[in-house]
Amino acid sequence: MSEPRAKKRYVHVREPSVLILREKHESRYFHVPDEATLFSVSLIILEGRLKSDYFYGDPGPAPKGPGMTLDQAKALPDGPIRDQACKSVKSHLAEVKWWEHLRDQFQSIKKAVEAKNGEEAWRLLYERSNHEYEGVEIARLRTSYN
Repeated sequence: MSEPRAKKRYVHVREPSVLILREKHESRYFHVPDEATLFSVSLIILEGRLKSDYFYGDPGPAPKGPGMTLDQAKALPDGPIRDQACKSVKSHLAEVKWWEHLRDQFQSIKKAVEAKNGEEAWRLLYERSNHEYEGVEIARLRTSYN
């Protein structure tokens, strides 16, 4: 299991702002006059996405391995069988690493929603904002040109 990430606030809302949510078919805009509202709205968004099963899903059980370690594969006699065994084990290790990332992220999302932790919900949304259809940004709300 990976080490816990340091808690970090990515945005401070010091003046009225708009949370822009960029999804597949539309962009949505939420008025966030302060951080408390940002955290509340973030929790609502994260909870809705979790319930929809469209954005976040349980990755299921860990992928099954090739039945040998990398050291065991390297101990095979030189040749195409050894090369394929090493390639298979390395591919499996990468797959497991990705599965662990998905599992940890899914658990973090569930935990934030269950705990009603809006600040953590915002952090998770912001962290995933480079994923397809999950863009989020904060824009200051202006009422004049100055």
